Formats: sequence, C-alpha cells, structure tokens
Amino acid sequence: MANPRFKGRDMITLNDYTGEEIWDILHATREMKARFRMGELPQILKGKVVALIFENRSTRTRASFETGVAMLGGYPMYIDIGTTQIARAEPLKDAVRVWDRYVDGIVLRALDPYKGHQRLQEYAHYAGIPVINASTDLSHPCQALADFTTMWEKKGKLEGLKIAYTGIWGHGSGTANEFAVVCPKLGIDFVVAVPKKYAGGNAQIVKAAQENAKALGTKFEITDNLKEAAKGADVMYTDEWAATGFQAEQKERHEAYQGYTVTNAILGAAKPDVIYMHCLPAVRGEEVAEEVLEGPKSVVWDEAENRLHAQNALMGLLLV
Repeated sequence: MANPRFKGRDMITLNDYTGEEIWDILHATREMKARFRMGELPQILKGKVVALIFENRSTRTRASFETGVAMLGGYPMYIDIGTTQIARAEPLKDAVRVWDRYVDGIVLRALDPYKGHQRLQEYAHYAGIPVINASTDLSHPCQALADFTTMWEKKGKLEGLKIAYTGIWGHGSGTANEFAVVCPKLGIDFVVAVPKKYAGGNAQIVKAAQENAKALGTKFEITDNLKEAAKGADVMYTDEWAATGFQAEQKERHEAYQGYTVTNAILGAAKPDVIYMHCLPAVRGEEVAEEVLEGPKSVVWDEAENRLHAQNALMGLLLV
C-alpha cells in the first residue's frame, strides 16, 4: 500500500491529483475492499492516531472514518469542534499547530457556507501532517472516490461514461464540484441539470471544469432541462436541493427545483442499464422518488459502503 508518490500529501480536492494518481487510489480501493471481504485488512495504521475533527453532524463520514481507522489498527480520535477552545475564539492556527504535534493525520469536516473550505486550506497550511477533506462547502473528494469506485464496479469501466446530475450546485455541492473538475481526467462526460437561477454554480469550479473538459476531450454541460440531461446517461446522480448549511434557503430552493425530481420516467430517458446514485442523506419526494431510490437501478447502498474502502485506501496511501 505504501507509495512514495502519495506519502505525506493532503487530500483537499481530487483536482490536485492527476488522472493516473486517481486511478492508483481507485485500484487501492478495490484492493482494500477485497481484503476486507477476506477478513485480511492490513494493520497499516498500527500505532498511529488520526484526529477526526467535525464541525458538523455526520452519519456516513464519521462512521466510515472511525471504523476504517480502527480496522487498520489505528486510534480514531473524534473531536467535536464545539468542545474545543476554538469554540471560544482560540485562533485556528494555534490549535492546528498543537494537534500537529499529537497526531499522525487530520480529517476535517467543515460545511460552513463560503467559509468551510477556506478553513480546510488553513488547516493544511499550518499542519505538517496529511490533512484529508471529509467534506466542505465546496469539495467532497472522499465521496467522489467512493462514487467512481462504484461506477467502475457496476459498469466495468469509467472512460466513455456519461453522468447526469441534478441537485444543489455551486457552494454546498461538494460531490458535484468534484465530478465537474475530475470527470475529464477519467474520460467521463458530465452534465448538470439545475434551474436557470442556479446554473452559474461556483465560478472557479465551472472554469476549471470547462478547461479540463476542453483539454482532455470530454463534455461538460449545464442545462435547465432534466430529461434532456438524462438522455443517454450511464449514471443518474442526485443530491439534496438544500444541503447542510444552506437550510435558510430551503423554501426558495424547494420552489425553484419543482420538476427536478428524478422519477422512473426520468430514468426512462437514460440508457436501459443506467444506475442511480445519491451521496445521501436523501429527501424522498424532493430530489428523488421513493420508486427510484428503492428501485432495481439504485446502487446507493453499495456506494455508501465504498466510502469505507475508499477512505481506507486513501489513509493507507497518505499516512503510511
């Protein structure tokens, strides 16, 4: 698992990695999953402590990281940021430089709108140990790695696939932002279907996505027509209409996104063997119909499991 190309690096966004490096992580993920199935996970984190620093509530991310660190022989130190001196105005740079002396890696979840990703970058600046993004308002590389793994498992390839996405777009859409900039590196076309008022997304992400797609010969599109976006899709992917931290806009977004629910009728516009994916939590009846989420084309539970394996691979590469 040890690889000098990865040891000591941060994982802020997959866009910091080449397509070849992302494939290395995906191969390591498949290896970790196979060894998990055989009950032979390597104890590569034995004697190591990983700080899991959470500014926000979590289901899959916390559980998968805590489980993964323990499975690999390490100690997961969960830290609720509200219980630290940062909550009473200790400078972040002071706390980070102290944690840097205690632990072997930092995993951070920071979803504060328009501020969380900046704090992640501050952690990475002041920490001499690897910092892993466990979801910010702008980026969610661990989810994207699990998703690409799932697509590869179900489709047997990544190059040449088309992903159609609908849900929150821009700040708050960490997974979709990762897809936008990284899909070209894997030969995947990516189309976003959102109401016109939200089509702008995050300007930096959109620019990077357009540049990457042009340079690498893939398609990146934004449309307000969900059925058109779904045409010919290999993967139909949704996220919430109002993600964590953006609940104040929930009523406005709910009104704007009427007609953007993925139903069996929408799936009917995609390829016959389309798979349905969601990073969860899902709001049934809003971004996705119950019939789809619980239907035969849904792979969301395999996708959720792959969070564990992708993160185990990532920690094995960066921390060992």
